Amino acid sequence: MTDPDSVAKAIFEGCGANLGPLIGAEIESGPVQVETISEPPEGDLAVLPISCETDDGSLPLLQLASPLAEITMLARRMNNDEESNKEDDLSPEDLEAVGEVFNLMSSAFDQVMREQVNASLRSRALPWWRTSEPGENEFGEGEFLLASGSLQVAGGSSVKLFLRFPAQLLAEGAQTQSSTGRKQALLLGLPEELRRSLRRTLQSAGLQVEVTQPGAEDVDDFYDRADTLFLSDEGDDALELCRLLRLADATWQSKTILCMSDPTHIRVVRAIESGASHVLRVPADEKTILAVLSGAKPQT
Repeated sequence: MTDPDSVAKAIFEGCGANLGPLIGAEIESGPVQVETISEPPEGDLAVLPISCETDDGSLPLLQLASPLAEITMLARRMNNDEESNKEDDLSPEDLEAVGEVFNLMSSAFDQVMREQVNASLRSRALPWWRTSEPGENEFGEGEFLLASGSLQVAGGSSVKLFLRFPAQLLAEGAQTQSSTGRKQALLLGLPEELRRSLRRTLQSAGLQVEVTQPGAEDVDDFYDRADTLFLSDEGDDALELCRLLRLADATWQSKTILCMSDPTHIRVVRAIESGASHVLRVPADEKTILAVLSGAKPQT
């Protein structure tokens, strides 16, 4: 059975890595605790269902949850709301912003689940719901594994996260678990100064590093060897390149990290929607680069 602690920790780290550039602050993932329970956590929770399927068929739903009040504060901070800690009724803008936060978090699932559960697994976020107004939604009956963790925002508060695993998901997925075995980073069309900085840091982290241009004749050979791709948002075709890489057979499982000098809210959202795994604010120091890499690097 795949280790749920490792899966949850990697997903929570990926959630923080995706949200950090939007709020302009470092987000760290706290310790993870996994327990078997039959009832969901108490309180008014915002819940994001994640559907999973492999080449062999569909798997049970994953569910990512957070106290609604806490994730709303994070969403307000993302929108530069000066009163992000206010306690009042949720506005339509608040609810929409919570959906955007969940959308960014959900992009962390695909990579982690493919690496640690099943190489053919594909995940898709479904509409989020709240436990105080569930409608036709529910956590489901029976025992399940619940991973509890948190995201600590630098200079801000902590946001609790819960990840519900149906017990059979990790066991079923692990039956066909595999790994690409690639451990190379590809710097794709980066400016010279950024390229030098990333190469030095990535090599110190033990990755082999190659450099090429998107239009090079032999670029497909580089794609076949690469596990992590670094792109720059300079130029008009960066988002289109992200989309193409996510759809291509050779790169759909690779990490795609888009380097941005000005990662505004809308630009980060568009990058994630276009297929980027993470956004890296540049210039970045070694600690920041390695933090983003840890949320994107395959678990070994």
